[in-house]
Amino acid sequence: NYVCKFCRKEYYVSSECEKKKYIKIENEIKKSLSPLENRVLQLYLDGNGYMDIARILGKTPKSIDNALRRIRGKIKSYF
Repeated sequence: NYVCKFCRKEYYVSSECEKKKYIKIENEIKKSLSPLENRVLQLYLDGNGYMDIARILGKTPKSIDNALRRIRGKIKSYF
């Protein structure tokens, strides 16, 4: 089985080759994100809300919203 780093869901994969494909996509997505976007995504996946992320990173909630919108767009481009 394979656990997605982005959504943390567990998926059944029928082969090691298929698992490697998912890992490759995750790595490509991570490389496509800016350092800020990677940090925002990690905090969001850890269960933090926009206001919490903004406070932690010293940014405005709007900049966090913008970062998450960019992240979603980049992730969608892979599927």
